[in-house]
Amino acid sequence: MMYRNLARALCAAFLVIGQTPMARAEEYLCSPMTGQLVTPQGVPVPDTPVRRAWFWRGKRGESATTTDAEGRFTFPAVPPKRGLFERIPAREAVIQDFYADLPDGPFQFLYLSTRGLSLNAETLGKPFNVRCRIGVEPYADDIHFGTCTLIDPEAS
Repeated sequence: MMYRNLARALCAAFLVIGQTPMARAEEYLCSPMTGQLVTPQGVPVPDTPVRRAWFWRGKRGESATTTDAEGRFTFPAVPPKRGLFERIPAREAVIQDFYADLPDGPFQFLYLSTRGLSLNAETLGKPFNVRCRIGVEPYADDIHFGTCTLIDPEAS
């Protein structure tokens, strides 16, 4: 009888936890970001479709936009949607791929793998604002692999 009551109490606790959000800091699979697509000479690339794909805990998502006349594009933040068992703290890894759909095919201009779900985890806490070149060889730095450089949003 005692074990049956304990089991009921545990089940009730799990149901309550599953229905109410647990107290957590604000989390992002993908931080909000702005960017500009330019040629190797720095000329803006207008009216170009741009895609962001993300991968987290076996889940995948994708969003798309188009550059404006100045080659600028934006992507909103992507919050995690957690099930009951995903509420257990774990080391989080999110992968993001960015592509420009050019006339001669897709061009991957940025690849990121982050650790953590904090705002701007992709850029080690700095605003996620990048200038990316098409038609050049990708390279690696401390944060990413691609053709982008982090820029000051006020200078863009």
